Amino acid sequence: MTASAFEFQGNDLGGTFMIFLPKIIGQSFSSADKLLMDQLDSLKKGKFSNELLEGIKLNYRKSREKMLENSDNRSGLLIDAFVKGITWEDVLAEIKKVEGITKQDIINIANKYYSENYLDYWSKMGFPKKDKIKKPDWKPVVPKNTEAKSEFGKKA
Repeated sequence: MTASAFEFQGNDLGGTFMIFLPKIIGQSFSSADKLLMDQLDSLKKGKFSNELLEGIKLNYRKSREKMLENSDNRSGLLIDAFVKGITWEDVLAEIKKVEGITKQDIINIANKYYSENYLDYWSKMGFPKKDKIKKPDWKPVVPKNTEAKSEFGKKA
C-alpha cells in the first residue's frame, strides 16, 4: 500500500527507518518486505537514473532554500548546528555538498550501511491476546498512625 524511509542523525550514531504497509487484501508482510528489500538492492546496485538523482538534488536545494526563508526554520537550523558543533557557514554549504554527490557515492554508501545487519519489527493491527495473571494471595498493607501528623504537617 505504501512505504517510506526517514533518517535519524545523532552526533555519534544515526540510522534509517523504513516503514511499509502491505495492501490490506492480497499482500502478506513478507511479500511487502521483499518489495522493499528489492528496492534497496536496486539502490545498492545503482539501478536508478541520473535524472532521478539530479531531480532529488534539485528538490533538496529547493526545500532547503525555502526553509531558510522562514525564521522558525532558520532558528531550528541554528540550534541543530550548535548541537552538532558546526558553523552557520557549514549549514549553508550543505547545499553545495549535496549537489556534489554522485551516483557512485550513493552506491558506495548504500553498500556500506545497508547490509544484513538490521532490526526488523513487524506489527499487525488488532488486539493481541493477553496472558491472564493470577492475582497473588498477599494481604494488603494496612498503614499505621493514619491520624498522626508531622510537625511540618501541623504548620500547614
